[in-house]
Amino acid sequence: MSDDEMDTLANASDAEFQDMWLNMMVEHHTRAIEMANSEQSEGEFADAIALTESIEASQQAEIETMARLLHSYS
Repeated sequence: MSDDEMDTLANASDAEFQDMWLNMMVEHHTRAIEMANSEQSEGEFADAIALTESIEASQQAEIETMARLLHSYS
C-alpha cells in the first residue's frame, strides 16, 4: 500500500476503512497470484513451483472470503 493509501485509511470511518482495506487486500492478493502464475510457467525449481501452487490456492480462497465480506456490507 502506498503512503497516500495509508493516510486515507488512517482518516477513514470504520465502514470506509473496512471497505477500502478489503479492496486493497483483494488487489494485493490478485498480484500475488499473478506472480505465482509467472513462476509456475517460467520457473525452473520444483520446490519454488510447488510453493506457488500453495500460495495461489490460499490467496484465491482469501480473495473469495474478502469478496463475500464486501458483498455483505453493500
